[in-house]
Amino acid sequence: MARTIEETTAWVAQTMAKKQGVLGVEKVGERSIRISREDYPPYVAGIVSKLSVSAQDVRDVLASDPTVDIVINVPSHGIWTGSAIEVTRAAGVAFGGMGDLQSCIAKEDPRAYVKSEFAFIERALRQHTKVSGITREADRLFLVHRHGAGDVRVLALYEYELTGEHLRTARERYSRFDLVLISNPNGKPTGGAKSVAEELQVETYMLGGLLGRLNRP
Repeated sequence: MARTIEETTAWVAQTMAKKQGVLGVEKVGERSIRISREDYPPYVAGIVSKLSVSAQDVRDVLASDPTVDIVINVPSHGIWTGSAIEVTRAAGVAFGGMGDLQSCIAKEDPRAYVKSEFAFIERALRQHTKVSGITREADRLFLVHRHGAGDVRVLALYEYELTGEHLRTARERYSRFDLVLISNPNGKPTGGAKSVAEELQVETYMLGGLLGRLNRP
């Protein structure tokens, strides 16, 4: 039986209370907790537990507790939609998962937190001379607009060995994408991934290769 949101929030509170640098955790709402830290002032986390986080999910959390600094989605396989991410940006709060909530323990301003992987990818894409803009369609899916060329959808997968199964799962979860960025700097595609990529008519790249590919139609 699935947990209720109150049970999930209580579980997150219990889990965070055990983390290094945490002095205590208080459940302050049906879906929010306050985390007291050794080195910085407390911060408030809003809790979601969905396979796909929508804009309304985020609005509901922020309406229930306007003091929230970061909204997290508990399922590790859950997806943040682009519209949900846009609501967090408009509200000036961070978003992520359990790992990101833990990372915020050591961040003076949790509202300014951005997952380092995503920050690096967005910076690289925005600095590319061929790129005119980026639309975030999901947590790992970027619609890249290019000068004098068509838009392309780039999916970032942080894997050490990218397999064919990773690509098939990504197709089920994110539907349409053209290029796959292996965002783990030590990652590489397996032979199976290359075969599945050909079948799905997508291309896989490390960052340098992706940036070069963006110069081509």
